[in-house]
Amino acid sequence: MGMGVKCGDKIVVKAEGADEETAIEQMETFMKNNL
Repeated sequence: MGMGVKCGDKIVVKAEGADEETAIEQMETFMKNNL
């Protein structure tokens, strides 16, 4: 999966559902570690 996001870019992530906070935390960790 590619999003075309580069280091320094700002993005908005939305999640809905019972585990939305966990999902957002995991996405944040992934982005910090891989961009």
